[in-house]
Amino acid sequence: MKLRSRLALQSSAYVLLATLALLLVINYQLKNYAIDIAKEKAQLILEEKQATISFIEHNLRPPLFHLIKEQSLPNSYFEPSWMSAGYINRKIMSYFNESKFSDYYYKNAAVNARSPENEADDIEKEFLSKVRNNSSIDYETAVVEFDGKPFLVNMQSNSSTFKEGCMKCHSKPENAPEGLTEKYGTERSFDKIVGDIPSVLSVRIPLEKVYAQINSLSYAIFLTLLVFVGLVFIIHWFVIDRLIVSPVKKITQKAVAITHDDKLLGQSLTSTGKGELAELSNAFSNMSEKLADSHKKMDLILNERTEELNSTKEELQTVFEEMLDGFALHEMIYDDNNTPIDYKFLKVNKAFEEITGLDQNDIVGKRILEVLPNIERHWIEKYGEVVQSGRPIKFMNYEKELNKHFEINAFRNQENHFACIFKDITERENAESERLQLEEKLRQSHKMEAIGTLSGGIAHDFNNLLSAILGYTEIAKEDISYGHPARQSLEQVLIASNRAKEIVKQILTFSRKEKMNRVPVKINTIVEEALTLLRATLPATIEIHQQIPTTCAYVLADSNQIHQVIMNICANAAHAMESSGGILHVTVDSCEAPDNRDGNRCVTVKIKDDGEGIDKDHLLRIFDPYFTTKEVGKGAGMGLAIVSGIVKSYGGKIGVDSTLGVGTTFTLTFPEFRGNVLHEIESAEATPTANKRLLIVDDEKYIADLMKRRTERLGYHVTALTDSLEALQLFKADPETFDLVITDQTMPSLTGYNLAIELMKIRPDIPVIICTGYNSNIDSEKAKSIGVRFCISKPVEKDELARTIREALSGKPYRAKS
Repeated sequence: MKLRSRLALQSSAYVLLATLALLLVINYQLKNYAIDIAKEKAQLILEEKQATISFIEHNLRPPLFHLIKEQSLPNSYFEPSWMSAGYINRKIMSYFNESKFSDYYYKNAAVNARSPENEADDIEKEFLSKVRNNSSIDYETAVVEFDGKPFLVNMQSNSSTFKEGCMKCHSKPENAPEGLTEKYGTERSFDKIVGDIPSVLSVRIPLEKVYAQINSLSYAIFLTLLVFVGLVFIIHWFVIDRLIVSPVKKITQKAVAITHDDKLLGQSLTSTGKGELAELSNAFSNMSEKLADSHKKMDLILNERTEELNSTKEELQTVFEEMLDGFALHEMIYDDNNTPIDYKFLKVNKAFEEITGLDQNDIVGKRILEVLPNIERHWIEKYGEVVQSGRPIKFMNYEKELNKHFEINAFRNQENHFACIFKDITERENAESERLQLEEKLRQSHKMEAIGTLSGGIAHDFNNLLSAILGYTEIAKEDISYGHPARQSLEQVLIASNRAKEIVKQILTFSRKEKMNRVPVKINTIVEEALTLLRATLPATIEIHQQIPTTCAYVLADSNQIHQVIMNICANAAHAMESSGGILHVTVDSCEAPDNRDGNRCVTVKIKDDGEGIDKDHLLRIFDPYFTTKEVGKGAGMGLAIVSGIVKSYGGKIGVDSTLGVGTTFTLTFPEFRGNVLHEIESAEATPTANKRLLIVDDEKYIADLMKRRTERLGYHVTALTDSLEALQLFKADPETFDLVITDQTMPSLTGYNLAIELMKIRPDIPVIICTGYNSNIDSEKAKSIGVRFCISKPVEKDELARTIREALSGKPYRAKS
C-alpha cells in the first residue's frame, strides 16, 4: 500500500476507533442508566409489596383474629382476600399488568407455597436458599435473560418471618383451622418453623424495548460517523500526496540507487522539495560523504570488537545467572525538576526471582510503582542519591508487600542507571525479633511473679493490721452513744477498713494466691456500690448517668471480681474523658441470651463513655496481655486482659464498640443463675450457749487481746495466749476445760494447722476455727480433712465472728468463710 494511502487510512482508522470507543461508552452508559431506572422501579414495587405485607400483618390480621377470638367471626374464617398478603399483592399485580405495564412481573414466591401461583422458580429458590443459609443476605439484583429477552430481576426476602401465631395455619394439617385443609389440601405450606423466612418478593422488569431503542440510536450515530470518516480519508489522501509523498519519493529513489551501488557512496543528492525536505536532501548528501570515509575504518574495528564482546558477554552472563545473591539493574526516572520519582526494571537474575517470588517476565520493562505500588517514597529518594552522587550504599530494608527483610548493596553502574545486589535475611531478622519478644515476655513474667510474691507476703501482716483497726473500731463504736459526734467518723473508718479488706482480696486474686468463692450475686447491687466509690474520684467534668433496676436476676460469680471488672472498665472510660469531660453511661438489664435456643437468659452491663474512642487497629488488641496505649507509668496493659479472663471464666462474653471522636461502649454478658438461692437470716447477736469457754491463740498480742475482748462481749469465757506451745500444754493439762479453740494459722513453733492436729489427737471432738491473714500452705480441703470446723479470713467482722462461733459450737458441718 502506498504511503499516502497508508497515512490517510491510519488517520481515518484512528478517528474511527476513537469514535467507536466513544460510541461503545455511550451505549454502555445508556444501558446502565436504563438499568438504574429499572432498579428504582423494582425497588418501589418491592417496597409497596412489603408495605402491603406489613399492613396485613400489623393492621389487618390483629383485629380479625380478635373478632375470631370474641366469636364475632367463625374459627374457619380465613378468606385470603382479607388474611393473605400474598393473595392481595398478586391481585394488585394482576390489575397492574392489565395496563401498559403488562410485561412486568411480581410474585411473593415460596417453596411449597399454599397457592401454586406463588410457587418459586429456580432463581427464586436459589435466592431463598441463600437467605436462609446467611441472614446477612436479604436483597439481590441482576440482569437475566428469559427466553432470549433481558429482564432486571430484583428479589428481596420477606421481612415477616414465621411467628408463633403463624403456626395455627402452618404447623401440622391436623392443627389447622376448620375448613383450611378442605380449601387448600394437606400437602402445601405445612411443617413450617418459627423464625423461618416464608417467602421472597420477586420483581422482574423487561429491558428489551429500552435496549432496542438504545441500540437503534447507537446504530444511527455509527452510520453518521462512517460518513465523517470517509470525508477525513479523502482529504488526508490529497493533502499528504501533494505536500509529503511526492518529494519524499524522489529522495527515496536516489537513496535506493546509492544503497544498491557502493560506488555511488559519497556522491551528492540533488536538492528536492522545499523547507524541511530540502534540508533532508542536503543531510543525505553529507551523510553519504562521511559514510564513505568511515565505512572502511568501521569494518576493521567492528570485526575486532565483535570477537572481544562475544567472549566477555558469555563470561558475564554465566556469572550473572549463577550468582547466589539477587541482582537487579534499574534505570532512574525523573520529573521535570530532575527529582527522582520512579525507576524501571531493566534486568534481573534467577536468584532475584527465587528470593522475591517475582517473575522477570512480569517486571522487566515496568516501573517499581507498577510492580510494588505501595513502596515507601524514601527508597526512591535513596536510590536517586546513589545515581546522582555515584556513592554506593549498604543498608537493610523490610519490604511490606513482599513481607521480607533484605540486606542491599546499591551502586551506580552507568549514567542514570544503578544496580542492587541483595540477600534475603528474613529468617535471621525473624529469629532476632522472636528472641527479643521472648526476652520481653520473660521480663514481664518475672515482674508478675514478683508482684504475686509481694502481694502474698504483705497480705498476712496487712490483714492483721486491718483486724486490729476493724475490731477496735467496732468496740469503740459500741462504747459510744448514738448521739455522739464521733460515731459517724467511726462508721467511715469501718467502711474504709472493709474496702481495704476487699482490695487485699483483689490483690491476692490477681496474683493467683487466693481462690474466689462463686455464689449467687445480684450484679445491680455491685454496680451501684462500684459507682458510689468511683464518683468520689472523678473530676467535676465527668457525670455518671446510670440505669440500674432495683431488682435483678442472680449471677453465679464472685462479688469482688465483678467489682474489679466494673471499676477497671469505668476507670478506663474516665481516663478517655479526662481531657474533655463527658458522661459515663452505665446500664444493667436482663435479656435473652445471644444465640438463645434453650430459653436461657442473661444479665448485661453496658458501660459507655463520650471519650476519644479507640483506633481500629488497637481495638483488635485491647484484650491482649501487656498491650496498652497509655503513657509509661499509667498502665501495664493487664487490666482488660484480666477483665476478659474473669468474664469468660463465668461463661460470659465481653464486647466492645468504638468510634474515634465519638466514644466507646463495653458490653458485658453474664449467664443468669437458675438454681436455688439460700439466704442467711439468723441473727448474729443470738445469745451463745451459757458458760462456754474459748481458747484463743495468736502470736500477735494486740490481735489476741482484741479477740478476747470481742468474744467476752458476746458472753463467752475466754483465755487468750500468744504462744502456740503454751496453748498446747494448757490444753493437755485439762482437755475438757475448753469448748472451742480459735487459732491463728501463721505462728512460730506450731502453726494453726499443726496445733489443730495435736489438739484433736488429745480430744478428737474439740471444735477448732483457724483464722488466717494469708497462707498458701493451707486451704479449705486440707483443713477439712483433719477435722477443722471452720476457716475464716482476717480481718473478720463481729457479726461474722459471732455467727461462726455459734455454728462451730452447734456442730454444723465444715464451711469455709472469706
